[in-house]
Amino acid sequence: MLKSIFQKIKFKNIRFFNVFLMVVFCLTVLSTKALAEEHKPQIWVSDPWLYVIVKFIGGVYCDVHPVSFWDENGNIVRVSNPPRGSYVFVLYRGQEKSKKLGISLKRSRIVPIYENKPSGLDNNCYFLDPSVLPFFALGAMRSISAIDTEHYSYYQRRLAEFQTRLDSVVRVGRQLLWNVEICDFTDYLGGWFKAVSGKSRQSFGHNKKISEITSEELSKRILSIKARKGVIVYNSSLPKDILSVLEKAPFKVKFGYPSENQDFFVYLYELNLSVWNAYRLATS
Repeated sequence: MLKSIFQKIKFKNIRFFNVFLMVVFCLTVLSTKALAEEHKPQIWVSDPWLYVIVKFIGGVYCDVHPVSFWDENGNIVRVSNPPRGSYVFVLYRGQEKSKKLGISLKRSRIVPIYENKPSGLDNNCYFLDPSVLPFFALGAMRSISAIDTEHYSYYQRRLAEFQTRLDSVVRVGRQLLWNVEICDFTDYLGGWFKAVSGKSRQSFGHNKKISEITSEELSKRILSIKARKGVIVYNSSLPKDILSVLEKAPFKVKFGYPSENQDFFVYLYELNLSVWNAYRLATS
C-alpha cells in the first residue's frame, strides 16, 4: 500500500519536473528570439529605390525602414523619422547634407554606399538599369556587413541571390519582349527596357523635353507607335494635357512603383508582364 503511494508521488514529481523543463525551454527560446530581434541592425534608407535594394540584401537579419517613399501618385514623401543614433544609408557621402532629405546629422549615423557620387546619377533610371543594379547591391552588402560582421556570409549569399534573380528576370523579359518597340514616356525606364527588348525608345529623344510637346505632335506620335505595334509606357507625373492624351492611347502601360513590402524581382517581372500583355493586344 505504502509502496504504491510512494510510486504515485514519484510519478507526479517526475511529471511536474518534465512540465517545468518544458516551461524553462520555451522561456529560453522566446527570450533568445526576443534578444535576437532586439539586436537586429535598425537601418533607415534615404532613397526609396535604394531602400528596395538594401531591404533585399538585409534579409532576415536586418530591420530596414524607408525615410521617404512613393505615395499613390508617385510623389516621394517623408514616411518616417530615424531615431537618435540610428544608421541612415545614403547613396554617396555628402548626400546627407541635402535639405531635401531632411536628415538630422546630429541624431544619425550616416552610412554612404559610395564615397563619391557616381557619374550620371541624377538620372534615377540607374536604379532600373540591369548593368548598374549589381553595383548598388554590392555597395549595400558591404555597408550592412560592416555593421553586422557576424552575418557576413549570409549577406554574401543574399548578394549572389540578387544577381541570380536579376539575371533570371532579365532573361524572362527578353523571352517575352525582345524586339518589341517600347516607347518610354517616363524617361525613367530606358535602361531596363533596352536590356529586355533591345528597341526601347525615349519619348522624343534627348533634344526635346516632353513638356515642350504639343497635343497635336503627341497624337501623331501615338498613331505612329500604333502603326508599328509599339507599346507606350508612361507615369502620372507628366503634365496634365500630355497625360490626358496618353490615357486615351491604345496599347499603353501606366508605370507604377514598388510597394513598401513587395519583392523587388516580383515587381520587375510584373513590369515585364504588363508590357507583354499590352503588346499581345497590339498584335491580336
